[in-house]
Amino acid sequence: MARLTVAFGAALILIGVITYFATGQQSVTALIPAFIGGPVLVAGLVSLRTEWRSYGLYAAAGLVLLLALGTLRGTFGLLGGEVSSATVINAVLLVASVGFVALCVRDLRSRNRGYGAR
Repeated sequence: MARLTVAFGAALILIGVITYFATGQQSVTALIPAFIGGPVLVAGLVSLRTEWRSYGLYAAAGLVLLLALGTLRGTFGLLGGEVSSATVINAVLLVASVGFVALCVRDLRSRNRGYGAR
């Protein structure tokens, strides 16, 4: 899961930079995925160490959950029939973020299974 976190952080940075240049560098908000991807990448690198794995995954899951909540508003345009590059990118980021958080939760729960049972 640590390698997936590093890859997801790198992908967010790449998505942010590509969308920024694809939109003609008009708005810095296109870089928001890159701003989240940087700390997610660092959290993934932290989670590569076995004794710090949970800390890194919790940090990455929290950051990506914030990203998912931020993209939620942008996807409501799809429900109203508005199809633009921004709404499509927000929808893709929302689905990817929710999937990543679900994988983090599953991994963290499987690691902590048995610690609370007596």
